[in-house]
Amino acid sequence: MRIAILVSLALAACSSEPQIHISTQFAATAGEVSFLLPNGTTQAVAASDLVGKPYVVSVFEGGFSQGNDDPLDLEWGTVPDHLTIDFTSTVGFEPGPYDASVIVYVNTPVASEDMQADAAFEPEAPVGGDLSAFTLDEGDILPGDPSFEAGVVRINVIDGEGDASKHLSNRTAAPDNSDALLEAFTDTILLVP
Repeated sequence: MRIAILVSLALAACSSEPQIHISTQFAATAGEVSFLLPNGTTQAVAASDLVGKPYVVSVFEGGFSQGNDDPLDLEWGTVPDHLTIDFTSTVGFEPGPYDASVIVYVNTPVASEDMQADAAFEPEAPVGGDLSAFTLDEGDILPGDPSFEAGVVRINVIDGEGDASKHLSNRTAAPDNSDALLEAFTDTILLVP
């Protein structure tokens, strides 16, 4: 993985291909950030408990095999005070489907030396209390493209359209409103139970 990422970083300097941008925003109310759980209920986390926690954003070929395929681009960081993670790829991408993973390690310990693009450490799967990107929306799967697995969002780089962007946020809804709940499960950040 280390060699692949170093090659990707080196190629970024001379790439004129579109980049991928992912903005992940945690909206706080009264010092708390509410997240959906997979069962549709919500749970609040103190915003102060998120600040400084390690995160990783990874971009893969569309339809990648989780745990087997290396990311095409990867960024480590810590959640800033303003609760927004802004990722811009360090490499350019050819037209096609890409899957992105955003994980915030609220409970999983990650050593600072492991949070390097060239580290041999591979990001862990999120565990209970960690946060992960999620969507139920399959509208981003274009005809002929592979499907995607839970825990990622699809981003399409379209020929001639330039950079591709995705916005994620901690969407919530009342569990008894099925339409709002379905919308809340679109491009969101889930709290892993």
